[in-house]
Amino acid sequence: MITLDGICKSFKDEHVLKDISFTVNNGEFVSIVGESGTGKSTLLGIILGSVLPEKGTVFLNGRDITSEVIAKRKIGIVFQQCALFPTMSVLDNVIYPLRKNNHTKTDAHEKAMKYLNLTGLFGDHLKKKPYMLSGGQSQRVAIARMLAMEYPVLLLDEPFSALDPNIRMQLRDEIYDIQRKLNITVLYVTHDIEEAVSLSDKLMILHNKVVQQYDAPSKVITHPANTYVSSYIRDNLLKKLEILERLTNNEHKTD
Repeated sequence: MITLDGICKSFKDEHVLKDISFTVNNGEFVSIVGESGTGKSTLLGIILGSVLPEKGTVFLNGRDITSEVIAKRKIGIVFQQCALFPTMSVLDNVIYPLRKNNHTKTDAHEKAMKYLNLTGLFGDHLKKKPYMLSGGQSQRVAIARMLAMEYPVLLLDEPFSALDPNIRMQLRDEIYDIQRKLNITVLYVTHDIEEAVSLSDKLMILHNKVVQQYDAPSKVITHPANTYVSSYIRDNLLKKLEILERLTNNEHKTD
């Protein structure tokens, strides 16, 4: 369980986040949406440990991790840029961080194979170098690399935003299925609220440095907390009934 309590952050005297408080339960898929510059990536950085808040506390399963270094938090992150090692094969890109974290050669190989297969990469793909991969394949490697660490929390910072729409839709559905299968906690930053509604147990809308609403997607849509949320939903969900139908279908799958 992740809890943020009273988080504040500024850059060059400009407030980015102000008094942010929320809890993510174990195994939940939470999407964070909002306009550019609303602090979505900064929020993930504070949870990861790459950004220190000026005020407030971050808890992981009840433990204060606000000042802990990234390595001790056991939280993974995947960015839009895959940052694969260009001279290593797909398989070695996943094995390398496992070996750096003191996994045996055999264990690292087994985990790498398991999670690469889970993300749809096998056979000849395992020997390829990153330059030989498509954008979607590269992101699959990046996701497999983080999953192989078997951290209980995975942060996704717009990892599919640069991909072709069809590939993006396929990957987002795959990550949803993987999240459910592994029962890991996911926080997903995206500009696409339709995508967020389709995937999430909880939806967070950030605006003007604060959380405007944090609730189940169906409640955010049908009972917006204020006029901003109402207009944001109206402007970004033109096919409201279609989204609600998809949400209902996802809830039935979960049941």
